[in-house]
Amino acid sequence: NLKVSTTTPISTTLKKSFTEWFPYVDNSPAISPNLMESTLVVCALQDETHAYIDLNYNDLFDSNEPDVTLKAGQETSFANLPIGQVIKLVSDGPIDAYYRYNSQDFGSYDDSNFAYSACPLGTRFVVPFGKFLVIGATQNSTRVSIGGKSIVLNTGQIYQDLAVPGLIISADKQIAAMVYCNDKDTQDNSYATELFPNSKFGTEFWVPTQVPSNYQNVQSNNQKLYVVYADGKVDVSSLPLSKTNKIVTDQPATAYSLFDIYAKDPWVGSMRHFTNAYSIPSVQSLGTEYVVAGSIISTHDDNKIEIDSNYDEAFEKSVILSASQEYNPFVISSDSSGLVTQNIGHIRSTYPVLVRFIQIGNWGGISEMTWARIAAPITTTPTSPPTENSIQGSVSTPQNLPKDAKTIATESILAIVTVLIFYFSATLFNSTIKENYKTFQNWSSNISKRLTFLHISSTALPNRLNLNKTKLRLYLEGILVVVICTLIYWFLDPYFAEKLKGIILFISLAIGIAIATFGYDGIQVLISRR
Repeated sequence: NLKVSTTTPISTTLKKSFTEWFPYVDNSPAISPNLMESTLVVCALQDETHAYIDLNYNDLFDSNEPDVTLKAGQETSFANLPIGQVIKLVSDGPIDAYYRYNSQDFGSYDDSNFAYSACPLGTRFVVPFGKFLVIGATQNSTRVSIGGKSIVLNTGQIYQDLAVPGLIISADKQIAAMVYCNDKDTQDNSYATELFPNSKFGTEFWVPTQVPSNYQNVQSNNQKLYVVYADGKVDVSSLPLSKTNKIVTDQPATAYSLFDIYAKDPWVGSMRHFTNAYSIPSVQSLGTEYVVAGSIISTHDDNKIEIDSNYDEAFEKSVILSASQEYNPFVISSDSSGLVTQNIGHIRSTYPVLVRFIQIGNWGGISEMTWARIAAPITTTPTSPPTENSIQGSVSTPQNLPKDAKTIATESILAIVTVLIFYFSATLFNSTIKENYKTFQNWSSNISKRLTFLHISSTALPNRLNLNKTKLRLYLEGILVVVICTLIYWFLDPYFAEKLKGIILFISLAIGIAIATFGYDGIQVLISRR
């Protein structure tokens, strides 16, 4: 049972940098549109929230970059988005953000619609379905393996490939991934969804019911659940008809919904695929506070949902939901908006909830265009990966060591500069040791007494062994100093413990400190002997 205290909203503790990544944007219409929208939609939780698109990925707001300052609960859209690169959205407060594509042609009666939420970052993904796969790099020199192919991407670069169910994507740095279908040759067939990385897999899911619709002359009604496992296995089944289902897997997984109805278009009478898709995260990846809330699905009994519709932190309304119960599912309108989930505002809950938005258009009582998405919860930490400006973010692994002379020369110079910096800090450290030598000597003596294997009586040992014992003690004391200093520097980087890079960083620091510290002492000894 995942539960958090609701005494203070997570949102009240946040005012930091948040980053959202969107690897796919399409500014071209399906045919020749009467209406065309390609926008990044943003809603703020707090007043004076500044959001901007970081075009050059430098984590700084530059004067040429699109930006907006929002009030609490205000929703706006960024249009004229750059294509062929990852969209990086940065804000100084919690936001809800998603990409929306809407192309409508009143001649061929094409309604291509889809949306997807910001992509959670990770290093390993599995494709559930789709026509195309898009991945985007968040750091330079990112090596990505897709099937049997290997590519290297720099920050902001994207790569597109066919979306093969069960295809495994792995990378040595964090990437964003999504799948989409925007079939401009067969009208209306369009959907998209962000992909969840294996690091966010879980074993418990709450699967929403099928959405009611009124399509005409339906030849196939496929509302499917796709459960994806780390080894590439994909299980496909139908979505529940009348009640949200709890699914428990024996292995970590994630899930997706694909809505695909083949029916007659109400305008021209031809048969078309009306499609939408969205992710169904495991309970472990859901949250207890959301900037926006549409349809709310509870994962636990006695789940108190508090609603702040005015975005004033007053939480003027609350409801108690049981497990699988859905609140604010949708509104059926007689106008062209049809079936639509409405935003009821900022919410928080006792236990995790799934928040879904969905729309199925309507014309003359007949269903048509559709899109859907899952909202992301507010997180307590920024969503940015370690950047190239962080120590760990710039560490090369054996798989992506530079091979060109220019890069090797540049990094060698930087390494020398780094060692010199450690040399200076080691000088200060050694000066401190010398000024307090007697104190440290007393500490060292107390520790040495506990190392009994180093205190064998000198009369019981030959002169050579006695000498070796003294050298060993000196080596151990030197190694201990290097390890302690390395740990201090290592912990200064917030991403110090990231697997292989953490180990490489620790070893590199140890070597640098050893060279600087003992090089300093060695030179002093040589000078004093002369």
